[in-house]
Amino acid sequence: CEALTCKGEVTKKYDKDGEYFIECKIWAENPKGEKTASGRAVVTLPAGG
Repeated sequence: CEALTCKGEVTKKYDKDGEYFIECKIWAENPKGEKTASGRAVVTLPAGG
């Protein structure tokens, strides 16, 4: 069993209808630095005041 390290990169930030959206590329790497899985994520945050 080897440990995986999860990493990510923000690719886009925008606001719509009072919420903030952050789009990310995400991936997991093994101890050799090889990508073993990848995907995308969208995170929503409420607008602060």
